[in-house]
Amino acid sequence: MPFTSRRQVPAGLVGFLCRQLNDEIAGGDTYPMVEPMAPDAFAAYWFQEFAAVMLLGDDWAVDADGCLQPFSPPPPSPGAAASPLVAAGARGRRVGRLLGESYVAWAARLGYAYSVFNLVYETNEASCRIWDALGFCRIGRVPRCGRLRSFPGREVDAIVYGRALAVEEGDTRLE
Repeated sequence: MPFTSRRQVPAGLVGFLCRQLNDEIAGGDTYPMVEPMAPDAFAAYWFQEFAAVMLLGDDWAVDADGCLQPFSPPPPSPGAAASPLVAAGARGRRVGRLLGESYVAWAARLGYAYSVFNLVYETNEASCRIWDALGFCRIGRVPRCGRLRSFPGREVDAIVYGRALAVEEGDTRLE
């Protein structure tokens, strides 16, 4: 379900998703933030312009296993970005892959020409596998930008992923 305003999202769902992100932040291995967010701050950050929520089933009163990703501001910006998050209860069931596929489809549908993920820690193997499988190219690397909880004393590189969203026939730029 796509949302263009925080006001469209049930308060219980905002609270659930905020807790999911805060748990991920507390884990210290995938997001660059170090402090948890209050629900209002989370809603302002996550629902800036456009966001999509995936739920198992169609009962909005059931918040378990929700998945969400915010998108960057809509066109005329030519580039899209997102911060995918799979709820803890949905992990290991290929939901991340489905979330990535949906992101690509929605970003293209919204008129974006290109997508960039500029901070995928190289140690986040699940995320790397998803973006590699979805045809994203590793277009850059940010050396030693992450101090992650699971890697004490080591600064982790981040991979920059990019992909054209509407590839024209004969376009070989991504090969």
